[in-house]
Amino acid sequence: MPKKRLYAVKSLFRVEVFGEPTGADDDYDPEGMLIEERVVLLMARSLEDALRRGAKEADRYCAHGEHLNPYGQVVRQRRVDVLEASGPLLMFDGDAPEVWSSTSVLPSSVTDEELRLTRFGPEETEARLRLRRKYFNAQLGSLLRKAAKRKRK
Repeated sequence: MPKKRLYAVKSLFRVEVFGEPTGADDDYDPEGMLIEERVVLLMARSLEDALRRGAKEADRYCAHGEHLNPYGQVVRQRRVDVLEASGPLLMFDGDAPEVWSSTSVLPSSVTDEELRLTRFGPEETEARLRLRRKYFNAQLGSLLRKAAKRKRK
């Protein structure tokens, strides 16, 4: 049986919001959707084993359940897919060990800006960051605000 080695596995998640908002403000986006690409490092015996283990880990990541957002809506996360795995990763003493590598063949007419937008999405402005409030855990936010107040005293 092959020895386990280190792999990086990328998964794609969708965060969905259910129910009508209560007290929506200017930052509320009724059409918005949050996606997450997540890379984890794990030990596996092959690329196929890494993908299998990555799928199980991604399902565990989603199993934390649902929460209410500040607008009183239910927020749930689900795995869309396990996209790809990279590895086995080589361990070395360098300054910047590589943990992920993915390549694609594209037409040479694709501009740098098109490539950046395709791979990383639009720039996160202050206004766009406020749109993320719809996905926050309201209970956790309340606890963090209380802790911050206690710390300031």
